[in-house]
Amino acid sequence: INSGQQLQLIGSLSVPANTGGNSSWIIDDKSIRLSSIALSPLVETIAPISSSSDSVFVSRSFYLVIAANQLPVGSTLVFTLVGMISTKSAGKIRTSSSISVTVNAPPSQGLFYVSPAVGGIELSTVFVFIAAQWVDSELPLSYQFGYTTTNNVSVVLISKVEVSFGSSKLPAGDESNEDLLQCNAIVFDSLNAVTNVIYSVEVKMQVAMNSAAMN
Repeated sequence: INSGQQLQLIGSLSVPANTGGNSSWIIDDKSIRLSSIALSPLVETIAPISSSSDSVFVSRSFYLVIAANQLPVGSTLVFTLVGMISTKSAGKIRTSSSISVTVNAPPSQGLFYVSPAVGGIELSTVFVFIAAQWVDSELPLSYQFGYTTTNNVSVVLISKVEVSFGSSKLPAGDESNEDLLQCNAIVFDSLNAVTNVIYSVEVKMQVAMNSAAMN
């Protein structure tokens, strides 16, 4: 699972109908407080049906939902659903089932820059977008390049390709902020974990020349 995704687990428990039982979710990493990050109940009960015979069983599914961005990136965690019933003859009986979940880390350690960084002219200068030295275990990596307008609208120039560079002309930057335009790169691994990085460049408006100025 990617760190930015919600984790959803499901388990089932069958118990004698006349005893009922309860279930609880636990995690092997004691540093994680499951009750603080779970969006679903950790403990639930199957109520007994007193009129049922010993041979009748009831089954129920139990869900565990963990909010996005709550699990340590790069970690492998074991989640366990524990079932418990109480009987007159055998006392408490415990059963459990576990699943291992690895939290995928997004691409890291890379660089992103746009050239030229200064002196660009809107819709005239060709800017080169370069993403380099990105590292991830889930290959291949893909790259998407774009910019954010002065009205805070995201524009995609080159959409999710395995080539780590590209080029394009750009509109003028923000006159109130030294003509800067915010460019961005999104780096994807093969499981769609992403890292978003930005780099601002100077893009000046073209200066219109009238006939009098030309003479």
